[in-house]
Amino acid sequence: PRVRFGEPYLCAALALGRLGRLEEAEDALERYVSANSSSVEGHVRLALLRSQTRDKDGAKKALAEALDTWRQIPPYQRRRQLRWWFRAQLARFAI
Repeated sequence: PRVRFGEPYLCAALALGRLGRLEEAEDALERYVSANSSSVEGHVRLALLRSQTRDKDGAKKALAEALDTWRQIPPYQRRRQLRWWFRAQLARFAI
């Protein structure tokens, strides 16, 4: 689980999502977020996945966690994850 801060879980979640196995993809993303709690990408992907499964409350919670994470990470990580902050802002209107 700590290999590259949970990166294998992210890859597994992306693959499972493409296969339509959304419950397993959600589990993999939750594991990724627990291993890499400073990833805005993980929280945004989890919010988008939960909105696909019609879990609006869970999606809003994951999106709020993404924006809270953004506020807490250092500036050098903000530059790397700026794209995911924009996606979180757009997802606020879609969810």
